[in-house]
Amino acid sequence: MRIVEQVVGTAAWERGADGDGGAVTDQITSRMDFPKPVANLEQGKVWLVDDIENWIGAHRPQLSAACSEYVPKSSDD
Repeated sequence: MRIVEQVVGTAAWERGADGDGGAVTDQITSRMDFPKPVANLEQGKVWLVDDIENWIGAHRPQLSAACSEYVPKSSDD
């Protein structure tokens, strides 16, 4: 059995942030309590989807609905 974690970069969920998504994303990802990225690729940093969803739900619930359509959903498959 192979387990694959879903990851997301900032471009996928900053589209859902109201206003200036890039500035909001930079501020949020710079916070000490924001999850650490699991990789820093040439395209940028990526995080586990579950970590991002949990953090947004706890710290920025107003962004939760806006970002949810852009953040791929976790699956147990």
